[in-house]
Amino acid sequence: MKKYFLFSLLIFTMCKSRSGESSYFDGRYKGEHGKSKLTADLEEDGNRLTGELIIDGKKASLNGKINETSSTGTLKDRESGEVFDYDLELDNDKLTFRFSSRDDERKKVKLILYREDDRPSSEDREPRGKTKKKSKAMERNSDLVGLWKNSEVLGSGEMSFATEYFMELNEDGTMSAWTGQSAGSGMSMDSDEANASRGEWYTDGDKLYFVDPATRQEDYTLYEVSNSGLLLHNGGREKKVYRRVR
Repeated sequence: MKKYFLFSLLIFTMCKSRSGESSYFDGRYKGEHGKSKLTADLEEDGNRLTGELIIDGKKASLNGKINETSSTGTLKDRESGEVFDYDLELDNDKLTFRFSSRDDERKKVKLILYREDDRPSSEDREPRGKTKKKSKAMERNSDLVGLWKNSEVLGSGEMSFATEYFMELNEDGTMSAWTGQSAGSGMSMDSDEANASRGEWYTDGDKLYFVDPATRQEDYTLYEVSNSGLLLHNGGREKKVYRRVR
C-alpha cells in the first residue's frame, strides 16, 4: 500500500507507527555482576536510544543508535567523565550489554540484565521488526463504523481551495479512503472514489489503528467520537474533524 492511503485521510503526518508505540527497548532492567548491583533505564525515540546505566549507585549516561534488536553508542561516566563504547542486544527480556573504555583497552565488560517492569511478558511480545500476531477478538469500536467526511479549506476569499476527504470504516474491519471533490480559484476536480485506497482498521482504547494489508505495517492516531463527529489527533496541535455521512 502506498503512503497515499494515510495521506488521503489527511492524518498521515499525525500518525504514529505501531512499532514506535511498542518501543521495544523502553523500560528498566536489573541484574548482577559479581557483587555489584546493576540497573539500566532505557528510552527509545525513533532510531535513538538514551538512558543510563547504574552500577552500585555510580551512573553513566547512554546515547546511541538502534539497529533492529541491537544498539551501539557511547557511555559516559558522570563522575569521572570517562567515555566507553558500548554495544547491546535485546532478546525479549534479556539485555546483553558489552562496553569497553576508549582510554584503556583492558577495560572490557559484559553484563546481563533482565527487564523489570509492567510490560507484557516475552511470550506476548514479538521481537522488534516482526509483525505482532493479532488476537482473533480484534476490538473495533462500533461507533466508528460508517462513512466519514473531512472538509479542508486552504487560503481565503478568491484564493481559497476546498477539498473533501472521505473515510469509510466497515464493520468487518476493512476500510477505504479517497479524495472527494475539490474546487476553488477557478479549478475543480471530481471525486476519486474509484481509486480509493484500501486497508484495515481496529481500535485499542483511544487509539485508532490503520493496517496495510500487504505489509501488515500499522500506524495509529488518537481519536474521540461523539454526536458532533470524529476527532482524530496526535495529542498535540494536529487535529482533524470528520463528520458522519452515514
